[in-house]
Amino acid sequence: ASETPITYPRTVVYEEGTGTWCGFCPAGIVLMEKLKKAHPDNFICIAVHRGDRMEISGYRSLAFSGLPRYWVNRIETRGILFDDAEEQFLVDATPSEGKVEASLTELSDRHLKLSVKTTLGFTTTEANYRLAYVVTEDSVGPYSQKNYFPNDGLYGEIMAEWRDLSTNVPWKFCDVAREIYPTFSGQKYSVPSSMEQGVPSSYDFDVWLPSNLRDRNNA
Repeated sequence: ASETPITYPRTVVYEEGTGTWCGFCPAGIVLMEKLKKAHPDNFICIAVHRGDRMEISGYRSLAFSGLPRYWVNRIETRGILFDDAEEQFLVDATPSEGKVEASLTELSDRHLKLSVKTTLGFTTTEANYRLAYVVTEDSVGPYSQKNYFPNDGLYGEIMAEWRDLSTNVPWKFCDVAREIYPTFSGQKYSVPSSMEQGVPSSYDFDVWLPSNLRDRNNA
């Protein structure tokens, strides 16, 4: 008899394209903060900056047709829409046939070991997955964020806070991608091609925190 796939709770990852020069990007900031507060246990935001001091070369392969937009679990991109954001998130969070668990061991101040276990809910000899990890930082800045909302009625009251601010806002940014390792495409062979249902595989990364990380307490 064929096996019944096992499913696991999904952690949703949004990779958000943003930039300090982008006057509509505060809408992305507001949406990501709203989702983080509503779903603290199964939502990860990674702010991928373009064309400003927080841009990194490792994320240049991630294409955005415009800003603000975000990638959903590396499957599709979306613009910022508040009306159905919660409903869309719940769809994005449908159970997965795999899970990834990670733990960190501190070796020195900026040197860590990242131990990852990957488990699939089905047996296969053709698994084609690669692991990557991203170092993010909160409270980066302040840098001046362009803000079009004092002169624009877009998104209604959701953007009320930004309507009361100036057109250039000193802002401290959260979830800022400082580096993606080992590459944007992930580590080859970090997940074996042959996997047994429910049996985890292990892989360790040697982690050196990037030099652009200002405060490791905010990582």
